Amino acid sequence: MRFVLVAIGARLTFDDSFQLTGFVSEDRFQSEDGVHFQRYPWSTPLRDYRDFGGVRLASHGDATWIEPGGTFVYGRFDLQEVSYDAELPTAGR
Repeated sequence: MRFVLVAIGARLTFDDSFQLTGFVSEDRFQSEDGVHFQRYPWSTPLRDYRDFGGVRLASHGDATWIEPGGTFVYGRFDLQEVSYDAELPTAGR
């Protein structure tokens, strides 16, 4: 199997407060056998924004495939804490 660098496109959605609420890409493939691949939309809906060290971030996200038979959620993520390697600027918070 050979992997090459591939650029992807995505549609980002934001709420009225300009918080990212979703990411959908048509550029992901899935395979049940590792040989035959099918392209399905892949999405990461985000929600439950909280303050993490002065920055509002989504604290919950799902990893989903949007398949012909419906949405398949294969991962759920809950952000508990965030650590930063550098001091964040105060502007734009």
